[in-house]
Amino acid sequence: MIATTSSDQTVRLWDRASLTLTSILHGHESEVWCAAFSPDGRLLATGGKDHIVMLWPTATAILSESDLPHDRDCRPLFSPDGKWLATVTPGSYGAALWNTEKAMEKHPFEAKEVEGFSRNGKLAVVLDIVEMKLEFWRLDDLTQQSQVLLAGPLPEEKRFACTGMSPDCGVFFAIDSTGVIRLWNTENGQLRRAIPGPAPRIRNAVLSCGGRYVAVSVERDYFVHLYDCANGAERHLAGHIDFVSGLSFSPDGGTLATGSVDGTIRLWNVASGQTIASLTGHMEEASDVAFSPDGQTLASVGHNETVRLWHVPTRREMLSETMTNAGLWLQFSPDGRKLAVTTDDDHVRLLEAPPE
Repeated sequence: MIATTSSDQTVRLWDRASLTLTSILHGHESEVWCAAFSPDGRLLATGGKDHIVMLWPTATAILSESDLPHDRDCRPLFSPDGKWLATVTPGSYGAALWNTEKAMEKHPFEAKEVEGFSRNGKLAVVLDIVEMKLEFWRLDDLTQQSQVLLAGPLPEEKRFACTGMSPDCGVFFAIDSTGVIRLWNTENGQLRRAIPGPAPRIRNAVLSCGGRYVAVSVERDYFVHLYDCANGAERHLAGHIDFVSGLSFSPDGGTLATGSVDGTIRLWNVASGQTIASLTGHMEEASDVAFSPDGQTLASVGHNETVRLWHVPTRREMLSETMTNAGLWLQFSPDGRKLAVTTDDDHVRLLEAPPE
């Protein structure tokens, strides 16, 4: 690894063998004058005209020996304890659970959709779309423990355009082919509310913690549809100049991050609907965004471009990692140590998230 300093406030990391650029580090407020690697090469110290010394991770290490098969159109999911990663089988209706503590041991889940996990991380929550029910499977022996039927009224077509769960796993939601957003209590299948929403095609939809708000983006709109799940009230978060792809609520639910085909990322105050900040750096589409569990870091992925990390309090870009086969989705593990990034060839890559 070679580090070069610059008067443009950045540090660039290069592969020594090929002399290709691998990372761009942002954070200094003026010219960067000097750089030095730690003896093990994992950290880089830099200093410059701003009289600040900064420590950087030299790269995001790949944790798995090979990329895991995963449908490029779906987001991978971590269990609350980080021990399990749920993926979607490419080209078929099925899923797989990977044990991240046992050398990525694989457990197939045929003809099922893993929607999330129980709060204690001991159960996988699985959707049976034919029977319109949620099944709860024990992760220690992969046997079904219980199931609940989703209370109606239900859509006539037994399929959904989009499904998901709140970060605390207490609420399951689904959007049908007419755009109706239904919210159920995960534990008992009780219908909490049905909200008239935008008709598909849905690009993304996410719930805030506790299921208080749901954010939805569709391909024909340049704004985000934000709904208050208590009363169904809708607001439009407008500011992007192209489709919105990435959506992520901060852990406290007070901030919504959005990534757009226009290449920008915006942070929104959920209560007021006002823009807090606009982050630039991606050359083309900012496909997805994800908050770290402590809310201090925002990860973003640019399709076929880079994975970037942003320091939320200062709005500064911390790291730009080249990833020419980057796909559309990424997700932090609950402990913030891992970052799952999909690739454009139906796989997911598990990276070690750099320390702050």
